[in-house]
Amino acid sequence: MTGVPPTIYVVISDYGAEQDDQKAWSQFAAHLNPHDVVFAMAGGPQPPWAARAIAQKVQHETGTYPITAEATPFESEKTPKEKIFSLVNGRPIYGQELPGFSSVSREKWQKEIDKAVKRDIFSNLQIVVLSPLFKNNEIYDIARAKSDKTLAASLKKLRKTATLQIIRNDGEFDAYNYNKSTPGLVEAFHQAAVQNGFTITYVNGNVAKLQPFKILARQPELPGVENTIDFYMRNLQVPWANMPGPTATVPTAEQMHVTMFTPKGEYPCLFHMSGAYAYGFGRERLARDICAIHDPLKYEVFSNEIDEELNRFDTEVLTRLFGKECDVAAKRKEMHDAMLHALNIYADQKGVKGSFETFQDFFAAVNEMARQTESKAVASPFTYIKGYTHVLFETYPWYKQITDLAQEYADRPGPDGKSHLDKMITIIKKRNPHAVAFDAVALASAHVIDSDPRLAEYFTEEDGIRVIDPGKVDGLEEFAPKLYEEFAAGVRAHMTLDGTAMAYAGTDL
Repeated sequence: MTGVPPTIYVVISDYGAEQDDQKAWSQFAAHLNPHDVVFAMAGGPQPPWAARAIAQKVQHETGTYPITAEATPFESEKTPKEKIFSLVNGRPIYGQELPGFSSVSREKWQKEIDKAVKRDIFSNLQIVVLSPLFKNNEIYDIARAKSDKTLAASLKKLRKTATLQIIRNDGEFDAYNYNKSTPGLVEAFHQAAVQNGFTITYVNGNVAKLQPFKILARQPELPGVENTIDFYMRNLQVPWANMPGPTATVPTAEQMHVTMFTPKGEYPCLFHMSGAYAYGFGRERLARDICAIHDPLKYEVFSNEIDEELNRFDTEVLTRLFGKECDVAAKRKEMHDAMLHALNIYADQKGVKGSFETFQDFFAAVNEMARQTESKAVASPFTYIKGYTHVLFETYPWYKQITDLAQEYADRPGPDGKSHLDKMITIIKKRNPHAVAFDAVALASAHVIDSDPRLAEYFTEEDGIRVIDPGKVDGLEEFAPKLYEEFAAGVRAHMTLDGTAMAYAGTDL
């Protein structure tokens, strides 16, 4: 055994839902010591294949498979199993052999963690949550220590930390992983962790958008990560281009596009229009956060290229469906009016009073209704997306025809051999795009502050909980620049353990 005391890691991850889990697992595995023990709860759109990809990477680094269980799948339509890539060879994990590996049940997973804790040979227990929580058996149930004296005694001997990629602001939780979770599970885990002496760190994912922590989409040393980023851009960021206006705005009739309510487009579209998140999911964010375009003239060129391709594809789809004489501008106006009319039909079905011209006003009314009835406010449109699009398509069947045809033809090569998606991704890729690695930055930043008492003190709130968010990082840079430089350098060093290519060199920061 090495001189480094071994650690029990329990990691809950929605591997494959977005690009950041693959990057997080890549650097996490590079950080492992040979005698560490890893327990992985693999979730996301394809849990069986996520489990295999995670297991293959950990075994490649340590020689031992992690004990892995499968969480509740979600958003399976976003990522097919063929797009869950190996972090070892970059190819789809589907079809690759993993001799001797098999997932275990969640119940066995829990018991195996108990056994590891009770062995009393480990120094640390680290729980990492990079995913929504859907069932209480998808995270280690530390509350059981109340009824198991041996487990309680062993837990007390360990240094215990928990890192969650969830926003915590004034004691209240928010953001994707929290809002997608089953109500009450995050709070229950937090309470049990506090009662059992865990040091808890909440990381606001938006820290990953800060310039020092962005990575390049091109990753020569990490083909699995690069392939994942490419797939993510093609399928989940290209739709951002549909929304040219600021967050919380509704497109004008001229800005309506045929791909807005496809399965890949509806989430960014409705999130952007609702204003649920300040940073939005529109074209401006695509330019700023992904393509590093800040100059207004360069943005205009970028936006014009996008509009040209969107208009070309809109015309192709609409004329295929309604004939060559189709008035595209008039049809876009019909789409705009149908979108808002369906919103009001849906609001009436849900008992939300009012007449709505914007999705932001609708969600504000939903939250106000929840406040008045003392029920949990709906902070994001996750709950309503499928219901709304169902009403839209049921009320206007021709709108569903447009959307279905757009979905069918988006990835179909044209006469020039290139599909609509090919052309859109070319516009993005020629800007040498960046990627935002939310979970990877969460892991790295929590590790850095845990290793430095000065940073730990700075990020710890009055109740003893550590919170890392953009405001605190900006404050550190302003009031303690040298300590900020150490923090940023530490995060970057942790992120590059696996050979990651960062978007900015240290000399450019």
